[in-house]
Amino acid sequence: MHIKVHIDAQGRRGVGGSSGRTEYGRVMAALEQRIADPDDLKVGDKIPSTQGLMDQYGASSTAVRRAVKELVAKGLLEGIAGKGVFVTSKPENLGEEDEAPWSRLDQRLAAMEDRVEELDKADREQLQELRKELRAVRRSVGALHTHLIELYGRLGQPFPDELLAAGVSASDESDDVRRAAGA
Repeated sequence: MHIKVHIDAQGRRGVGGSSGRTEYGRVMAALEQRIADPDDLKVGDKIPSTQGLMDQYGASSTAVRRAVKELVAKGLLEGIAGKGVFVTSKPENLGEEDEAPWSRLDQRLAAMEDRVEELDKADREQLQELRKELRAVRRSVGALHTHLIELYGRLGQPFPDELLAAGVSASDESDDVRRAAGA
């Protein structure tokens, strides 16, 4: 495989003919292309050392290290201390323009937002169910108060004010309850 190395007017070395790319971007693109090439680097293969890549691509050590770091982040390479850097997978989108790093984050964010929406909907539904249960409990408590008032009325005794204040409002009481309580 032949790699085209060029030197620009300021004396900077570059790989390939793509202008507008950073030095590490050109090294990364070239390495990614080699990983994608079925006749070149395969999964499990060790890539050349930093010095070897510097010599091969005419790039600085900083550019080479950053390119390798980016490819590790993409999941294409893995560094093993004391052993080297190895190919771990092939690029998924061969030939497509590399997505901006934030596009994957945008996808994850959209998925998280969808999940929050689902949970929020589930919470709203659960809240509605709890409100229904609360209304049912209030009706039951109201019915119990009604029975207590009726019992006190049958016994000819006034319903205790503290019990009346504890849970039976005038709007909850039926006409019969009000008569039994002496209201």
